[in-house]
Amino acid sequence: MPSAPQNKNLHDRATQGFMWSFTENFTGQGITFLIGVILARILSPREFGLIGMTGVVFAIIQTFVDSGFSQALIRRDKCTDSDYNTVFIFNLGVAVLLLGIVYWVAPFVALFFSEGELSPIIRVLSISVILYSLSIVQTTKLIKKLDFKTLAKISLGSSLVSGIIAVYLAYHGFGVWSLVWRLLISQFLSTSILWLHNRWMPHRGFDFVAFKELFTFGSKLLFASFINVVFDKANSIVVGRYYNPVTLGYYLRADQISNLPSSQITNVIQRVSYPILVELGNDLDRMRNGFRKLIQVSTVIIFPIMCGLSAVAEPFVLTLLGDRWSPCILYLRIVSIAMMLYPLHAINLNVLNVKGRSDLFLRLEIIKKVVFIPVIAVGAFVGVLPMLWCFLAYSFFAFVINAYYTGCLIQYPIHEQIRDVSPVFILSGIMGLALFSVSIFLQIPEPIKLTILVIFGAILYIILCELTKNQGYIQIKQMALKMMRGLK
Repeated sequence: MPSAPQNKNLHDRATQGFMWSFTENFTGQGITFLIGVILARILSPREFGLIGMTGVVFAIIQTFVDSGFSQALIRRDKCTDSDYNTVFIFNLGVAVLLLGIVYWVAPFVALFFSEGELSPIIRVLSISVILYSLSIVQTTKLIKKLDFKTLAKISLGSSLVSGIIAVYLAYHGFGVWSLVWRLLISQFLSTSILWLHNRWMPHRGFDFVAFKELFTFGSKLLFASFINVVFDKANSIVVGRYYNPVTLGYYLRADQISNLPSSQITNVIQRVSYPILVELGNDLDRMRNGFRKLIQVSTVIIFPIMCGLSAVAEPFVLTLLGDRWSPCILYLRIVSIAMMLYPLHAINLNVLNVKGRSDLFLRLEIIKKVVFIPVIAVGAFVGVLPMLWCFLAYSFFAFVINAYYTGCLIQYPIHEQIRDVSPVFILSGIMGLALFSVSIFLQIPEPIKLTILVIFGAILYIILCELTKNQGYIQIKQMALKMMRGLK
């Protein structure tokens, strides 16, 4: 049975890790969003659509470069220098191979999307494949140590510098290439600083035994991640292929805005909780209690944000992006609601990795993606909006599938998960409906309307949580007070 000091130390490390990872993601993503807003005022939806088309290619490539080894290293109880070196050599070797493949297939990708301008863009961006491979082991070492403070500083610095350069280039007429250089500079800076900080250096040796052990776990995550990335980007592929870069630009802008709060909060929780849950090992009671707190804390933050974002989509888009982005308002309303459930099924999948069930992880991804095929077909043959409504229905299905199998593993059945998050869902829904109703009747300039709605929504939600004494809200309140005392 773990001692009290050990439990306290683990809790303190988790709290500190959450604080710095939260700072990294939200300050970094806040800077990225602000830069994106400025760029959206300068550039056209078409230029963002072109970059979105390349995103499909490079998301798949990064999955193969990592090949699930970072997760395997984090899960490994004691990693040796030989383990890190083996993964580094493999990642770099795969990156070099894929760099050549990307350079060769670039014209075919451009032909597929009927956009000749894509070929040189993809070839230049292929440099990021090598840069990404060089950062994997260095990032993994920091995550294993729960050193999210360093990761936060690196992310913030690279995002800010690359963003400023991109704005300067866009203002001086570089068009889509300002977005290209933004991505490359950001990756270059973050990788360089990681190497300067860690001081870890690879050597020539390659441990085939370690490779086999790591690949046994990582390979299943590789195929699961590949399937997930392909289908995750399927909407972008369909919109880009069957419509045009402008429509894709509208869709991607709505998707990126909704992803900012939902996936970023989830990423923080996943990244911090994964090594912590691994440390808990086979203590089922502690793992189940920890998991329950994770979903309560994550949903009490994400549910109201996504409901509120859906409700204020119109003044939000018109204020920050301008009238020419108005077609993405309805997209944003639908995608925001769909992304509410992202933390639930993502954190459920995290438990499968902690328990070493990468085989089940892969099986679930295959099942869900088979169900997702009709959603893609609707987008190709019916329209973008019907596709998004189908995507909303699919997100509920994904949660049910993930929660069912996780519930069996840690004895936390799906009906208990639903019971634990239902109060937040109801409170968020009430707040969202109130915001939408007020928004309709407020006939004032959009920036003022947005400010009033955000303040009103935040106050209303806090009052509702205080009145109902919501458990997730109380945990966050206690955590915030503890952090504030620590800063004094």
